[in-house]
Amino acid sequence: MVTAFVAADGSVTVPRSVRKALGLEQGGRIEFLVEKAAVLFRTLHLCDTTNAEFVDSLIFSLAKQAGCSAIFTFDRKAAKALGMQRIV
Repeated sequence: MVTAFVAADGSVTVPRSVRKALGLEQGGRIEFLVEKAAVLFRTLHLCDTTNAEFVDSLIFSLAKQAGCSAIFTFDRKAAKALGMQRIV
């Protein structure tokens, strides 16, 4: 799981893996709207631990939450990183 701490002044340092996954650069703005926090946290954790792309990790997390027993992809990297079944 990726974590960050809130400083006394309220500032938060966004972890590098999260900045990379979201394409954030210095001076960028972030709007916070948290829905289904568990899915978001699982997705970020997968990005951080597997080097999978954010969108592939999100698809995987949403499918798992929905109870899917098998998740299919055409993407070789996603299949390998996340254990999805690759369609060839």
